[in-house]
Amino acid sequence: MCTLVRKTVWEQVGGLDEQIPGCEDWEFWIRVTQTDWQFFHISETLFDYRIRQGSLSDFTNLETDDRIYAYIYAKHARTIREQYQINLKKARLYDKAIEQPFRYFFKFIFNKYFKKTKDKV
Repeated sequence: MCTLVRKTVWEQVGGLDEQIPGCEDWEFWIRVTQTDWQFFHISETLFDYRIRQGSLSDFTNLETDDRIYAYIYAKHARTIREQYQINLKKARLYDKAIEQPFRYFFKFIFNKYFKKTKDKV
């Protein structure tokens, strides 16, 4: 895990879960997303990580992978399902926008600038 994390974030979510070697950073970030902390991404390569045979991130044992994924899913099923639903909705909207780009452009403009909200009615 090559990131800078505030100590208070680390303490709030309880650090890394060492039950899942090789995926503890993924699970850590899932827990961070369940808080009010914000992320900042630097769009520049500052670190290079190579995966070699025997690395913790070398997932060649599918049985181990399945157990790790099942553990993470069991621990965060609600969050994973919620994010899946959000991403599925976005993907469907994207597909519709690709099929009819002008319709969705004008729909966006109308909803953003002309549609009355329930509060104003």
